[in-house]
Amino acid sequence: MPPVQPEAQAPPAPRRDAIDARFGKVRELLQPDGVALLHAIGSMEPPGATNAWIRKYIFPGGYCPSLSEVMAAIERSRLWVTDVEILRLHYADTLKEWLRRFRANRDKAAALYGERFFRMWEFYLASCEMGFRNGTLMVFQIQMARRRDAVPLTRDYIADYEGRSSRRSCGGAAPVPEPDQIADRGRAGPCTHCDVWLLSMVLNPALYRGRAGPCTHCDSTPSKGAPLRAEGSKAGGMTCGGCAHGAPAGGR
Repeated sequence: MPPVQPEAQAPPAPRRDAIDARFGKVRELLQPDGVALLHAIGSMEPPGATNAWIRKYIFPGGYCPSLSEVMAAIERSRLWVTDVEILRLHYADTLKEWLRRFRANRDKAAALYGERFFRMWEFYLASCEMGFRNGTLMVFQIQMARRRDAVPLTRDYIADYEGRSSRRSCGGAAPVPEPDQIADRGRAGPCTHCDVWLLSMVLNPALYRGRAGPCTHCDSTPSKGAPLRAEGSKAGGMTCGGCAHGAPAGGR
């Protein structure tokens, strides 16, 4: 016989109110053409309760929601869901690596917080890995917007951004700098030739107009906010003036 599936239950009123308040605030803070992304650990089962041991020792007050209760709250907030992605085994590998590194630093962790702390977190990391690998845990990512046309109709812009942001040089001859010489590494990364930032504009070019870029020569944006002069017609017709590439501006 197939396993008996748990019956769906409505979440308790305080939890529902808290989730509703969260997405109400997201809608309130979003610009009309803004986009929000929720990245959360959740469960593939109907709404339930947090493991008692984790709630007591690791995350007091923590809760992993089901996808159904989150989606219902988003519907009540009148936000558009523009994309959903479910990461099933990805986080199992993340937790496996965290556990490996944690065990490699056992003496340091125990010296700081005690052996009891180390044992609890070792058990937590190992059990959560199994929760993702063999249990009901998952990570879901929900993209939301106030307008249905806030993002492109397909995911092509994501691959385009990842491909362009992986570059670390626009073709110049300067050596790649050391990591500690690169500021603001959370962004796409500087051109190693002319110190400009390679920044994709494909998500919504209108959001970036009035800022610098992109350069029609190297698709980059000045790191210091220096103004660009208008030239050509590509992506708003901006150029950094050749940025010492040795090739004419506007050519690629």
